[in-house]
Amino acid sequence: MLREKPPNILFLMDDQHRYDVAGFMGNSVVRTPTLDFLARSGVVFDNAYTPSPICVPGRQCIMSGQLPATNGCKRYGDDLPPFSPTFAKQLTAVGYQTVCAGKLHHQGLDQMQGWLRRIGMDQHVENNYLGADVEKLHQNYNKSNPGMWDLRKELTMAGAGINPFKVNDDYTVTGALNFIRERFCGTWYDRTDQRPLLLKVSLQCPHYPFICSEPKFNYYINRIQQYPQRSGIIEHPFAKDWTHNPSVLSAKSNAQIAAYYGMVEEVDEAF
Repeated sequence: MLREKPPNILFLMDDQHRYDVAGFMGNSVVRTPTLDFLARSGVVFDNAYTPSPICVPGRQCIMSGQLPATNGCKRYGDDLPPFSPTFAKQLTAVGYQTVCAGKLHHQGLDQMQGWLRRIGMDQHVENNYLGADVEKLHQNYNKSNPGMWDLRKELTMAGAGINPFKVNDDYTVTGALNFIRERFCGTWYDRTDQRPLLLKVSLQCPHYPFICSEPKFNYYINRIQQYPQRSGIIEHPFAKDWTHNPSVLSAKSNAQIAAYYGMVEEVDEAF
């Protein structure tokens, strides 16, 4: 009896995407035909929770299948120990060609973490892994320490333009498409790779800055739905800066939401 060949796996991921800004979640304004198709033809988990509300630990929990207390990634700037048993490493071990195009946010010395191939602009080592003060990195990302993200500026600059993260995402998608053509359509050596494939395409948008293309911004600026104003201040070190600035939120909230919707549509087009 012939053994069934393991399936190819395509893992699509974006960053800071609200669960309700998608057509299949009932949003009648944003245009997400690709995500809507995937939802119709697959399974939607509508009761899912992140193991960490901070981006880097959350990503490393996905990679390791462990909670922050177990894998050691609790704060921004933490990374898995080199050669950790990630899901990419496990699939590599059973014969998969494992390729990631785009953002993984590994900041330590092991930039591969089980992947056989990396494509894109997200490969760099933070200074603290090369002998600098480990605590200094965390202090720099602490919201009580000014000089990192100016959230008031993020809110006021929202609008149409060139988003640097979109530039990175275009690079990622181009690299992923080039790889797909090379693997499935290439005839240079008159042979094709017979290994099953895990391909992860990981985008940075719709992470702020809130900037999208002018046509999409103009489409959404008079169509977006206002969200109810949150009452009170959130004292979480990351969230409090947003809720301490109600004047900024209300002054340009239409532009912020319109740009965000435009970024979500751009992600959908990339997928």
